[in-house]
Amino acid sequence: MKGPIVMLDGYSLLYRAYHGLQAPMMAPDGTPTNAVHGFFMMLLKVIEEEHPSGMAVAFDMHAPTLRAQTYSEYKATRKPMPDDMRPQVTLVRELVAEMGLPVLELAGYEADDILGTVSARCEALGRPVTLVTGDRDSFQLVGPQTTVLYTKKGITETIHVTPDYIKETYGVEPKQLIDVKALMGDTSDNIPGVAGIGEKTALKLIAQYGTVEKVLDTAGDEQKGKLKERLVDGRASAEMSKNLATIIRDVPIDFDVDAWNLDGISGAYKHFRELKLRQVSAQMEKIMGPVAETEKSDVDPTKSITVERVSDAVALKTRCEELAKDAKWVSVSMDAEMTVATDKAALAMPMGGDLLSFGNTDREAWEAVMPLLHADCPKTVWNIKDIPTVAEDMPGEWLDVMLAAYVLNPQRKSFAAEALCTDEGIGGFAVHPASVLHTLSEKYINDLKETDQLSLYRNVELPLAFVLRGMEQEGFCVEASTLQTLSIRYKAEIEKLVDEIAEMMGERINLNSPKQLGEALFERMQLPAPKKTQRGYSTSAEVLEELAENYPVCGKILEYRKYAKLVSTYIDALPPMQDSNGRVHSRFDQVATATGRISSAEPNLQNIPVRTEIGREIRGAFVAKPGCKLVDADYSQIELRVLAHISDDPTMIEAFREG
Repeated sequence: MKGPIVMLDGYSLLYRAYHGLQAPMMAPDGTPTNAVHGFFMMLLKVIEEEHPSGMAVAFDMHAPTLRAQTYSEYKATRKPMPDDMRPQVTLVRELVAEMGLPVLELAGYEADDILGTVSARCEALGRPVTLVTGDRDSFQLVGPQTTVLYTKKGITETIHVTPDYIKETYGVEPKQLIDVKALMGDTSDNIPGVAGIGEKTALKLIAQYGTVEKVLDTAGDEQKGKLKERLVDGRASAEMSKNLATIIRDVPIDFDVDAWNLDGISGAYKHFRELKLRQVSAQMEKIMGPVAETEKSDVDPTKSITVERVSDAVALKTRCEELAKDAKWVSVSMDAEMTVATDKAALAMPMGGDLLSFGNTDREAWEAVMPLLHADCPKTVWNIKDIPTVAEDMPGEWLDVMLAAYVLNPQRKSFAAEALCTDEGIGGFAVHPASVLHTLSEKYINDLKETDQLSLYRNVELPLAFVLRGMEQEGFCVEASTLQTLSIRYKAEIEKLVDEIAEMMGERINLNSPKQLGEALFERMQLPAPKKTQRGYSTSAEVLEELAENYPVCGKILEYRKYAKLVSTYIDALPPMQDSNGRVHSRFDQVATATGRISSAEPNLQNIPVRTEIGREIRGAFVAKPGCKLVDADYSQIELRVLAHISDDPTMIEAFREG
């Protein structure tokens, strides 16, 4: 018997994967890959467990949908796609194509409609179909031949949704969920429903009356009080909401499910390896068996090595203790595996703790190699700042290839370990990273000596890494009470500005919606508009600042944005980041800028406004711990002083000498 046809809801799974794995993952060229990893681990898990006869992926297109044409506010509250997710969408599409899987999409229609159409076609053919999605809208499609594999949490926890599951969970039939949504609405899609009616009431009414039409037709006679009033007044909204909530099942798109197969999925294997997605590659090998792949490079230090594999941290530590007795050099790398190389042996231990696997933790792995980290010999690592067990006073020369690469060329596109090896023509990283990093370190040591920069690496960049780690661990004390006071005051100011803007406009709109704001300002208020683009009117700060002098409403909108940004970025965001001692721990990136300036993230402590009064108030929440003081120091005109020194210009030098 043939397995089911499987349809994946592309964007739904990508978003689930993106938010399910926030830990940074990066391809050698610096492209983020956390969502790519999660998407394909899920796809391969489905292949392994569902044994499909064919598979395809549905995507939404970036074009106006039929629903948006019916109701302009449909999905208007959706936040824009995160910047670091956009390149991952492109990557996923490339990899899906390399696997030979069809991609179905059509302007005007959503992925839900594609899923609905494919499932309807399969039902007509008597073929079972499984829809893989994190969107509960698809539950209305469930039937005798159609199952929804619902990704309930991230992409690791899934549920097979069947008609029995719907009846048991909601007390209605799958198709009646459309009527339920018509009454309760959907904040995610911005479907209004009937004001004041929630899920519990909607389910009760549909279970009793069967359809939303019957509920509305009988409301005047059979309901009482507020419920009657809401249903009578909300009839038009409910009818429109049902139309918006109904998945289209006859999208005019060509496809042949009988032609779908999985024969070509190994076509993406090499690309997965190049992207450093080792777990995805391993999962594909588990399903398909060994996949042939060649890796070409000028230098491949792994060609003649034999890798010893250990399963746990205890075994790794025992082996490292033996090797530490007479190791002449040590190299350690950790990614999907902890890999260790010495002049005596090469070791590898599987790691875990990400989306779909469990195993040795980072801390356990680094503790296991401690005997080698204490060995009095040259040691190579990547990003020494983030290695919890490495101390500055440990014996032996430390070579952090990331910092060395930065000293040699701070304008590199990526300082990812594999990218550095690729740039230098050193292959074999996917086989055993630690061995490759040692080869890279030997080259970098020579390059640093030849360019007379070894001292800069040893005496400036390497010590700075330990200083930055100490800063990250220490954190900054934040007074939550100060932020709470500011939050109350600023939110009151925001409410006041919203009311003032509504009065000036003559209507109340969502000020965070560029579409609504553009239409209100440039169509209904007839303000002189910039050129309209396909995406609508521009309401950028530049445009509003130009208009603010003659149109006070624009100045109010700018003021509203200023307060709203500070509240969302700092006042509301900082308290959840505090540890038990009230401190926030930013991450400092030593190689983020070509100029040598340190960058700060999660949260960015270098970007809090200082020239405005409200910015200074927020800075006032950052305090010294008891018995300490905050000291603010800065170089005076440092760039010009450096320029005077380098140019040896007598006039500039004299200007500084005379103050």
